[in-house]
Amino acid sequence: MINDIKVIDNKSDLISLLNELADSGHYIFRGYSKQDQLQPNIMRNNLVDQEKTLLFEFERSANQYLNTSNPIDFMSYAQHYGLSTRLLDFTYNPFIALYFSLFTPKGNSYKNSEDKEYYYIRYCDIEKNIIVQHVPIFNRGDFFEINSMAKRCVELIETVDMMFNPNHLFGEADIFQNRDSVIKGFFSTIAKRTMDVDIDSFVKDNSRKIYDRRLLFIDPNQSNQRLVMQQGLFLFPYVLTEDEHLQLLSENSSIIKINKELRGELQNYLDTIGINSFHLMPDLSSVCEAVERNVKDQRKSKSKLFKKEYDA
Repeated sequence: MINDIKVIDNKSDLISLLNELADSGHYIFRGYSKQDQLQPNIMRNNLVDQEKTLLFEFERSANQYLNTSNPIDFMSYAQHYGLSTRLLDFTYNPFIALYFSLFTPKGNSYKNSEDKEYYYIRYCDIEKNIIVQHVPIFNRGDFFEINSMAKRCVELIETVDMMFNPNHLFGEADIFQNRDSVIKGFFSTIAKRTMDVDIDSFVKDNSRKIYDRRLLFIDPNQSNQRLVMQQGLFLFPYVLTEDEHLQLLSENSSIIKINKELRGELQNYLDTIGINSFHLMPDLSSVCEAVERNVKDQRKSKSKLFKKEYDA
């Protein structure tokens, strides 16, 4: 179990640590300002039991706006425009993660007492976890839904459940009859189609990671500009119950806690290296949100009344 926790109270120490992690090339990162932001939106919004309905309704209503070739791109589009999904954003760049950890100003109302004192960066060793770039789908052969991207999302979710859930009930109609056959089919297909590796070793290594309860990450196509700019990928949770989800993250990642008093100087540093809202979220609605947020931040820092409330 990983219980590596670093508490940082100095800007230079944090920048040095993040550079060290980036230089190693082994890690991916998520920045967040409140601990409930470790849960995907579908959990935070209590919509887990409506996941399939959300996907099919999104496809029915938004199909004219979409041009996607795989289920992760489809779910990524949905999340990008505000639909609750199980995807949880990570990035290859620790300074982009830092930007998102600093996104929310310090306030005075928190469910978790630590959130009053710290911003957070969670990081995972990509060599110890599972990263998938090509996503094979084992189609169930429903003729009238064969071209449905929502259907393919559901099949991906079901396939992942077959691989990771030891209590999955295999039916007579399933193409694969047990976990091992699903795992072999899934990872051998990835290796055959997208990688120049020894297939047996690749399947064996990822099978071991599944049975060791490692995290599953999916690196999507660069299907929109925001993904490109944020150097993004997704954690694809295979359990959507809060305690187990957080336990899996705790067992497979480390955490940096950043003193909230550093927010202003860290934001200034990130701005000098070009990491800000205008760079990471390049669309007009995001620009408007960024302008308003910056003005509010400046007002808080200048006003004695706001500062008194801010520091309470």
